[in-house]
Amino acid sequence: MKAQFEVVPTANSSFLVFRRAEPSFAFNWHYHPEFELTLIEAGAGQRLVGDCIQDYEPGDLVLLGANLPHTWKSDNPSSGRLDGNRAVVVQFRAEHLGKGLLELGEMEPVRMLLERSSRGLWFEKARRNMEIADEIRGLLSLSPARRTLTLISILLSLAESKSDEALASGRHQPLCSPGEEKRINKICRLLDRNSSRKISYESVSKEMHMDISSLCRLFKRSTGRTMTEYVNEIRISHATRLLIDTDMSALEIAMAVGFSNYSNFCRQFKKVRFCSPRSLRQMFKDPANYRSRP
Repeated sequence: MKAQFEVVPTANSSFLVFRRAEPSFAFNWHYHPEFELTLIEAGAGQRLVGDCIQDYEPGDLVLLGANLPHTWKSDNPSSGRLDGNRAVVVQFRAEHLGKGLLELGEMEPVRMLLERSSRGLWFEKARRNMEIADEIRGLLSLSPARRTLTLISILLSLAESKSDEALASGRHQPLCSPGEEKRINKICRLLDRNSSRKISYESVSKEMHMDISSLCRLFKRSTGRTMTEYVNEIRISHATRLLIDTDMSALEIAMAVGFSNYSNFCRQFKKVRFCSPRSLRQMFKDPANYRSRP
């Protein structure tokens, strides 16, 4: 997927910390040379990192390496609230942590953490990581000097927590050519907007002024998945929310998210979630059987 290059302003600080608050997070596939630490405070939807797509929810914490394409795409706007989707975002470069600091022997855990983040890292919602999340929020109110020291402390705590999981596959390579960013963003928005109904790839190709073969090759080469696989993952994500948040039957949910065949819905659900729709709903009814994972 060709991602849009993003210039990250640093103002008077060596790195950037800000709170992103919007009615919804729109699909915006992009990359930048800074590392990025993102903590979701409110809202839910899908997180795309390289060739990985997963759900996110409040408490979601991710560290992204430099030039790794990514985006967060929220579900429906939260009751029209202007801040229905919120995240604290920290963007920094390795040199911002201090010249030569990462070369010190005692900083090896942080150095290794940043190296692993080239694939994107997701951190479990363990108690210690919840404390780290509070420290990340605290960055917003610190002076520049204390902010820098606290960021180093946060990275060291994450490295020592040993609770991270890689997101993008080892096969994924950051795509930094800017030529196709508008095209691929438009394709994904078309697929997202129409995921709950039968999608005609012929109509998508006409909208994009491309023949179907070229369209399919571009999408497969860029994302590591076909458009059908991408749409199914979006549908399964929506279905997961409905299974957790409503009393709709699995059949009703299958039809609502865009599957015309219930057997295919169950098959695709198990492929993505590694369990049946019924089993997932039961897991959430019995928290003892549920391990928090997007």
